[in-house]
Amino acid sequence: MNHRLSYVAAAAILGAAWLFPAPVLARNAAPQAKPHSSEALRSEVQKFVKAYVEAENRLDASAMMEMVSRDPAVASITMGEVLRGWDAIRDDVDDMVGSNDDMTIALGTIEVVPLGSGYVLAFAPCSIAYTDEEGPVQTRGALSLVLEKTSGHWKVLHEHASIQVPDDEEDDGPDPANALPAARRR
Repeated sequence: MNHRLSYVAAAAILGAAWLFPAPVLARNAAPQAKPHSSEALRSEVQKFVKAYVEAENRLDASAMMEMVSRDPAVASITMGEVLRGWDAIRDDVDDMVGSNDDMTIALGTIEVVPLGSGYVLAFAPCSIAYTDEEGPVQTRGALSLVLEKTSGHWKVLHEHASIQVPDDEEDDGPDPANALPAARRR
């Protein structure tokens, strides 16, 4: 190998770095190939999130739990209640399925944020409709999911759902303590 050529190449690179600071070089660099295009990843994750919510709307416990990670760190947080572990989440889902309420979740735009190789954050505003002892209720909320891709499939690693509580106590909105039917507070 010609060492003189190596020194010349190194000097040229250092000179270019001095003439064109790193942000300029990075901005003009050719994009690197990604395993998934951002559009394909977004579409894939949105499809998963929709299927997860549809399974909950159908009260399909088997389909929901198939989408939940068996990682010991898996967690579901809803209305201040923290559930840790697949078994605790399954028990909560089973309780929900045994209820007779008619809660339906409708998702708004699902945003997807890549968190690194095999992980994403997905979140969306939602509308939650159900019937309580006073009649039909509709409230707004939000859902966020941290998903991991294992064995080619997305799984829920962390779930958080919440509802908006009315600012004004005079408002006819849901009472925060009983905003969702007890069995469906997940």
